[in-house]
Amino acid sequence: MFFRLAQVAIVVLVSFEPAVACIDRVIVRPIGVLTTEDTVALEIQIVTPTAPAHLAEPTVVTIDGNEILVDLYADGGVIDMIDFLIETVDLGMLPADTYTYEIVQHPTEYCDSQTVTGTFCVDEAGCQGDECQCPEPLLPTYAIISLGTLGGWTSVALGVNESGQVVGSADIASGYRHAYIWKAGAMTDLDTIPPDPQSEAWDISDAGHVVGISTVDGGIARGFLWEGAGLIDLGHLGGENTHAFGVNDSRQVTGFSWLAPYDPRAFLWEDGVMTDLGTLAEGVSGAWAINDVTQIVGSTTVPEGEPGGAFLWEDGVMTNLGTLGGESSAAFGVNDLAQVVGWSKPAEGVPFNQAFLWEDGDMTDLGALGGFEASIAEAINNNGQVIGRDDGGVILHGFLYDDQNGMRYVRDLIDVDSGWMTLNPRDINDAGQIVGSGLFNGTPLAFLMTPIDADFNDDGHTDLFDFAAFQACFPAPGATIDPECHVCDINRDGEIDLADYQAYGWALKGP
Repeated sequence: MFFRLAQVAIVVLVSFEPAVACIDRVIVRPIGVLTTEDTVALEIQIVTPTAPAHLAEPTVVTIDGNEILVDLYADGGVIDMIDFLIETVDLGMLPADTYTYEIVQHPTEYCDSQTVTGTFCVDEAGCQGDECQCPEPLLPTYAIISLGTLGGWTSVALGVNESGQVVGSADIASGYRHAYIWKAGAMTDLDTIPPDPQSEAWDISDAGHVVGISTVDGGIARGFLWEGAGLIDLGHLGGENTHAFGVNDSRQVTGFSWLAPYDPRAFLWEDGVMTDLGTLAEGVSGAWAINDVTQIVGSTTVPEGEPGGAFLWEDGVMTNLGTLGGESSAAFGVNDLAQVVGWSKPAEGVPFNQAFLWEDGDMTDLGALGGFEASIAEAINNNGQVIGRDDGGVILHGFLYDDQNGMRYVRDLIDVDSGWMTLNPRDINDAGQIVGSGLFNGTPLAFLMTPIDADFNDDGHTDLFDFAAFQACFPAPGATIDPECHVCDINRDGEIDLADYQAYGWALKGP
């Protein structure tokens, strides 16, 4: 009813039927303004989210209605590991025009069909000003970095605070996963509640409180609070399991705790006391987030015949937020303005979910990304920016939503040559920094995305004067970075380097 995408730290590995390799993104090469002197190519990035994966055949590529390639995956066969591939369709030199492409992957034994569409523009070589018909290409607006691991292979990021500190879980050398806190380029292992072998951090407050789950082999989970030294066991409501998912600056914690097996309840933990928040009808409940004014959101059983399930709890009162027109809903995020996000069935009998934004009693449908019916909103910051993903696809496509720009692919906000694919955002702070997990050169890793701001001298403009400020801050090899130069660390990886210089160049060329 109210559960969402599980993290790999707390699950038992199971066997899957073979999956199919799926198209994640199509990039038109070369990057930038295309002219009649360029050799144009469609670079099709393909992902195998699970293994083994079958390459789907046949796949048809058309451009402006004319079929140009059949059997894209001509090699066929099976991929035995999670990976990504690149297939290139060479189009040669093209006349000046705007072109539409469509790539159709026909259904196979293992998945439904998939259609990816897009456009690109070719200008006359040497055109000037109004003679040119193509718009300037969009430049990256976010810098992205990998947060690394704790000595193992993979990692995920689940929470970020206003200082840019990130929490999640990462593999250690033994193969187990541990909760971590990441700050200014360094990932610190938070360990577990002894003798548990695994843990995962889910949220961090602006005051630096961290909450999450510590687990034993077999699945028993204990909620924890970390305040700088060791994990504090939060206890339970009578059952064996507690999951801590949210924490605020007042050290109040929320999540799920079991009264008995198969009987979870939303809770509020404060100063060592755990309180059952109850339900709206006989059944279960669970909480996912808490804001700094002690408003809690989650999902609950509702009276028979009453649509809803997403709730907002405040001062002892649990309120059903309703739906977009369907039978059920769930809430996952809330900001300090009592704006709530999650998913809802959009109409009666519809099998898929759609992301919503609830405010002052009104629930708004945020829609879904092109080509997908379903979506889920995960978190919202105090500026009304919402992050989430599509729901139900073989691979995940994350989105960023705001009133000005609507819903945008997260992957379209970063450099196309960054090496990142299948980005799944999980949290966003008021500075617009986004954390989550994705494939970096084929490896599942946690990421931090930071809006590119190269106005180093704070005069309201990104210009050549900022380059002088950047040069003054660029350190000699091995030198310590001046704390006043932190603003020049655009991607927030703890270093001022050529990656920041590249981001400055994007900002200089941008609007």
